[in-house]
Amino acid sequence: MSTIDDRNQGIQYPIARYEASKINCPKGATAEVTTTLRVNMTVKTIVVRAGACDGDITFTVAVRDDNGATHFSKASIAKNAKTVLLSTKSTQDFPEFCLNGTITVGVTPSGDPVSDAGVDVNVDLYGV
Repeated sequence: MSTIDDRNQGIQYPIARYEASKINCPKGATAEVTTTLRVNMTVKTIVVRAGACDGDITFTVAVRDDNGATHFSKASIAKNAKTVLLSTKSTQDFPEFCLNGTITVGVTPSGDPVSDAGVDVNVDLYGV
């Protein structure tokens, strides 16, 4: 887990970035794979960096709080791409939401990644 939080560095408009640990969807997997991290923020942008694999699949990404409530879920995220989801544009990809505590980030492949090493997916949360 990597956390970059410069909110106390005298920056006029502070931004926090939380990077969830790399999630690997192994060969043959079709179930959700999860990781946890501690956050305290209002999420405004989510960046999903999905690796390449041999399977013709997409991903569903979900973010849940420590009580198991789903605050965000997005399906049909492309493989071998960086997908930027914004709450700040006029037609939102998702409404911004607040999180505090240990959250769960889950990735569910739509099918078998086929590749022997599976496929890696990274999820970054940006906000204040």
